[in-house]
Amino acid sequence: MRPRDFLARLNRLQRSMPFKIIASIVILAAAVVWISTIILRANAPSEFERALSQAGAAAQSAQLSPEERAEFDAVRGIAGQIARASGDPTSLSLGIAAGAAVALVTVWLGLGLTYLALLALAIGLAWPMSRLGWLTLARVTVGVVALSAAFGALMEALKAILSGPGPVRAVARNMLAEAIRMKVALIFIVVLILGLAYLPESLATNTPLRYRVQSFLQYGTGGSFWIVALLTLFFTIASVAFEQRDKQIWQTATKPVSAWQYVLGKWVGMVGLNAVLLLVCCAGVFLFTEHLRRQPAQGEVARLMTGEGTADLTEDRRLLETQVLTARVAVEPDPPFAKNDPSFQDAVKLYIEDKRKAEPMFAVEPEMREFVIADLYKSAVGAARVVEPGQRAAFIFSGLHEAKRLNRMLTLRYKIDAGANEPNTTFRVTFVFGGLRLPTQVVGLGTMQTLTIPAPNLINEDGRVELGVFNGELVDLPDPPGAIAIQPNSATMAFSPKEGIELSYSAGSFAGNFARVVAVLWIKLAFLAMLGVACATFLSFPVACLVAFAVFFAAEGASFLSLSLEYYDAAPQGREIEPYRVVVRAIGLVVAWALHPYGTLQPTGRLVDGKLLDLAQIGGKTALVAAWTGILYLVGVLVFRRRELATYSGH
Repeated sequence: MRPRDFLARLNRLQRSMPFKIIASIVILAAAVVWISTIILRANAPSEFERALSQAGAAAQSAQLSPEERAEFDAVRGIAGQIARASGDPTSLSLGIAAGAAVALVTVWLGLGLTYLALLALAIGLAWPMSRLGWLTLARVTVGVVALSAAFGALMEALKAILSGPGPVRAVARNMLAEAIRMKVALIFIVVLILGLAYLPESLATNTPLRYRVQSFLQYGTGGSFWIVALLTLFFTIASVAFEQRDKQIWQTATKPVSAWQYVLGKWVGMVGLNAVLLLVCCAGVFLFTEHLRRQPAQGEVARLMTGEGTADLTEDRRLLETQVLTARVAVEPDPPFAKNDPSFQDAVKLYIEDKRKAEPMFAVEPEMREFVIADLYKSAVGAARVVEPGQRAAFIFSGLHEAKRLNRMLTLRYKIDAGANEPNTTFRVTFVFGGLRLPTQVVGLGTMQTLTIPAPNLINEDGRVELGVFNGELVDLPDPPGAIAIQPNSATMAFSPKEGIELSYSAGSFAGNFARVVAVLWIKLAFLAMLGVACATFLSFPVACLVAFAVFFAAEGASFLSLSLEYYDAAPQGREIEPYRVVVRAIGLVVAWALHPYGTLQPTGRLVDGKLLDLAQIGGKTALVAAWTGILYLVGVLVFRRRELATYSGH
């Protein structure tokens, strides 16, 4: 039998209904067995959990002071949470389910044997590479094949979804075909797949595990978004602009396809392509992050094991699970007074009057006056974070109702500055949390520190708790009973103004937070897709690229632009108002106002820091981004309606 005939028979086999049914049953059975095995293993007590139980039993009979028992309960509680989180089978089960879903899509598209051959080819290439010591090249090869296969399967599935009748679907299908045919789009897709496949190999194995996970999340998720964003703008502009330049749009404009259908079809096709690319990339990032999570942290020989048969919780593991691979809510202390406090307003008034003696035009404009007030208020709040040697500072944290309801442990994050933050200098700091004195902490200067607190039973019914901070070590005195003294540090200490001190608690899972981040990134890409289409409806390719990229970079830097405008005065250093500065400031304010909702949607940073991305809090911003997308759509439709795209010239 000739090879061509043999391949034709295999193709008929993989497209036959009996093959699809049998292959689907095998895939589902394998997924069910795999997931069941993972769940059973997760529910069985691990060595670490057995060690925790033994430590708890030993502590019951031991004579511990209230401070020692508080520290033991905090460590044991957070260790139990970490053991349950790191061994949670949900994320891995979701990954297996997603892989099974892709395999089922491949089978029902009639590509089951084709993709099985690709898998065999990848293994056939990677195995001899690994035997020769080329482990990096072998893993990259497998990664490229896996990502390419997933991309191809999802693209075929998307084409099947858009295969129905209607002009919008037809234009969208043509958009997908262009994505594979056009060199501009294909280059971006290849770079994206190669970069994501190589990224795991670029992680330094000698760094703490939490840093490796954060680096991978930052570059994997953020890098994928930027590459897809550039692809979105280039491809949408090229597709619309080149069709007009090369007169290909005549074939569409002479058919019963209205302007709104054409613009919508281009946008739907690009949004669908973005969804496929984000699903492939982010699924790869998520699964490899879960793989990293199960690797030994710094100080471990295996997950949660610090030695042969020894279970212990290392600092690297604790920070990874409580500060990175979670969805935590951070609460900063309440300000010592409100900005409209009468005494503060009187002080501001006196300050401005004193400055005007030397500079008559100081803070004359309302914007400049507001800036001065904000700067003075920031300085006053910062002064409340300064603690003299041997003194105490009090901080009130509100809004902790959810932590009390969920019975979650709190984590105190703080960073202390003193003098020049000498790296060889340490301070002894004592925290009294809700009336409970915690063991004195020996901390370095200028570095972020974390402290786990047994918080739920210390938060009052109003969701508030008071934290006292002593600049020094509290020491119990023998006489009289209950008396204490403080051994102060040598210098004044201050909590850094930005995230210098905060309480945080886990309010969700890493998997849920990751899914919300991907959804927000997709919404941002949808806006960029419509921006590219709208610009290309009336501009040539180079000009449309210039305008679209200017808007894109301005939108990404809108937060920085807003902050910069606070320092940009129309009358610098008390001089007279300069007209050109007024114009520049006005343009900057309009741009910052229009693009601020998009610019403040930075989900990747929250994912890397392990902070909860609350859709309720960003709902207004996403709605504004959607509104701008709708406005751009109307602009594109109105422009297309007024253009004569298929006028017969007589030549």
